[in-house]
Amino acid sequence: PAQDTDTVFVHIFAIDDEAGVSEYTDFYTIMPTPSLYEIQFTQADPANSPYEGMIVRTSGIVTANDTTGVDDGFFFQDSASAWNGIYVHDFNENDLKRGDSIVIVAEVDEYFNLTELKNIVSVNVIATEKEIPAPIVIAPGDIAEPYEGVLVQLQDVTVSATRDSVGFGQFKVTDGTDTVLVDDDMIRPDVVKDSVYTLTGIVHYSFGAYKLLPRDIADIDGYIKVNMVPEIDNITISPAEPTEDDIVVLSFIVTDDGEEPIPADSVSVMYGTVDGTYDMEAVTTIVGFDATKFSATIPQMAPGTVYYKITASDTDPENPLTAEAEGNYDVDVAIGISTYTAGNIDVFPNPNKGAFILEIANVVEGEINLSVLDIQGRILESQVLYNASGETFRSNIVLQNADKGLYILRLENGDNKFYKRLVIE
Repeated sequence: PAQDTDTVFVHIFAIDDEAGVSEYTDFYTIMPTPSLYEIQFTQADPANSPYEGMIVRTSGIVTANDTTGVDDGFFFQDSASAWNGIYVHDFNENDLKRGDSIVIVAEVDEYFNLTELKNIVSVNVIATEKEIPAPIVIAPGDIAEPYEGVLVQLQDVTVSATRDSVGFGQFKVTDGTDTVLVDDDMIRPDVVKDSVYTLTGIVHYSFGAYKLLPRDIADIDGYIKVNMVPEIDNITISPAEPTEDDIVVLSFIVTDDGEEPIPADSVSVMYGTVDGTYDMEAVTTIVGFDATKFSATIPQMAPGTVYYKITASDTDPENPLTAEAEGNYDVDVAIGISTYTAGNIDVFPNPNKGAFILEIANVVEGEINLSVLDIQGRILESQVLYNASGETFRSNIVLQNADKGLYILRLENGDNKFYKRLVIE
């Protein structure tokens, strides 16, 4: 018969006709089958479950499935009352739906003061499309331990702080007396400060605070979507001071509607060597698992200034918006295998009007090929000079075809190569 105990011991004693004796002793444990109320209810401090650390079998109806959020789990209840809901941390992400009636075997755990089920042994769906327990109407000040894991409703509350000021995807609502956090584990709406909503959601506990988790837009009565322009932030360049030998990686963050990721194919980076003209496209990719971080690769460029433009477009079908961010960086000359250093070469005056003195120390005896390049790397003028001494070389240079602007002198002498900036005014 049914036993009111955790462990049942069995002793079998048998005697045959010849007075032979045989004995067998064993035991078995009885799995607790508490209701959710029995798992959750406590008056202890801290409010830990009396079943903490035990494997239990319990049942209820799924009220929310959070596999798209940060926690990977689901919530279920067995009635519309306090102490009758719970969160299940589910690494396997069972494909459960709201209204599924389930029987679950799992371990009761206290995770930083959140009572939850973990280490699932089994989950069996015994019925589908069952009526979900109705949300309990409470006030913000009522959100506490008794309603942990329970579907509730806050009526006519006002947004007192938006995600921009609260951070971590959260916003705050108030009834004029008490304030509660609304988190984005399952949905991230663009609420407007001072707007009035009726919010439905699951009460959850994380990071030392109780908060409400709306499940979808339908849980925010009175919500009108406000499409926001994507934001492009935290632009960095690596290496910070590139030379002509460097491939430049442009890193940046793009978010849509506050903190939402944006599709990778909606972000592009164009670049060029003339301010305002972007005629080349960089290869742009998402970085790691964070869909808001991007990098763009710009190939080796000739010494001069490179201009870039980042474009990010959202996918709102009714009111698509686009953000742009422009910037530039300078590409310096590179020595490569050259034995020349900045101290070896001098151009004076610099700036000049196209006539200057070129001086090179410790140059190899022989020809010196001098080329003048514009910032796009095109050769505008070239001369062949000759150094007979094998020591310091000096020559008066007069350019014929250079207008005002920034140019690069390229000097080649044997296996040595060097670049020098030149400004003509």
